[in-house]
Amino acid sequence: MHLADHPARRRLSAALDNLAITFRDATTHPVEHNCECHWGSSEELSLLKTPNVELEPGLLRRTWQSWSWTDHAAVLRRILPQFAAALVAGRVEPLFGLEEAGYCLALGRWQQWPDDQAGPVREFLHAWWVQSLTDPDAIVPAHQVFAMCAEASGTLGPWLADWEEQTGPLSDRRLAETAAKWEYRLLGDSLPWRLSWYEHDEEEMRAELVAWLLGHAAARHGSASRALRRICSTGYGCSVSPSWTAGRIRTGPATATDNQPTRPLRREASVAVIRSVAEEVTCWLGYPDGLHAQFS
Repeated sequence: MHLADHPARRRLSAALDNLAITFRDATTHPVEHNCECHWGSSEELSLLKTPNVELEPGLLRRTWQSWSWTDHAAVLRRILPQFAAALVAGRVEPLFGLEEAGYCLALGRWQQWPDDQAGPVREFLHAWWVQSLTDPDAIVPAHQVFAMCAEASGTLGPWLADWEEQTGPLSDRRLAETAAKWEYRLLGDSLPWRLSWYEHDEEEMRAELVAWLLGHAAARHGSASRALRRICSTGYGCSVSPSWTAGRIRTGPATATDNQPTRPLRREASVAVIRSVAEEVTCWLGYPDGLHAQFS
């Protein structure tokens, strides 16, 4: 992949360079340790205490997958430039899904770092996410990048906002592909990825994701009001809020200012919502045989 051949690649290349500059002198704590039986040798541990030394792939994998560090933030800063480059190149192989890499970032609490450190991490995540949506040669599928960013940050809003800004044919196709990947889990009242970080609210994130899929697809298909009536009539308990712009939909109990009755969240309502999303997206993209026929 030649990062300089595409606007999103240039942004991603700059973000990777900035990570390398920001964390080039990072090391773990001098007394950091891990289990030699399950993690690695003291010689390998010494490499983490030395800046600017590239780790062999197996050592990098064991380092980011370990939850046993005393100072996880310092370990993350040490490996982040190499780890980020491996992520973009598709060389990171998690056990279940790329959200595991996001969990590594969440454990490091990178959002609480000083701005001159947290800023480059945030820019890298945004740059990689946009590149996955707009670059035809992106190596990692967009739905995996999204899950990684969501787990790393504990929020969906910034990544959904980026998605709304990307309105080209390729981004549309990535939306359809992602909806096909996510449909089964969403129908089962689950997030489409494994949520590991204990501070994240799975039900809240799932409700926000469902509402965005319906609101975004419906708005681009010119049928937001019809979709909204269908959801509310099933008892999903959603309402339009002035704080959500561009046709976004807020989920949860309606308030007095919404002029909507409060309805309980039911599984039947969730199923109706997801099926409505699938109908809207397939119709919008002109796939009469459905998403599964296109991407199975």
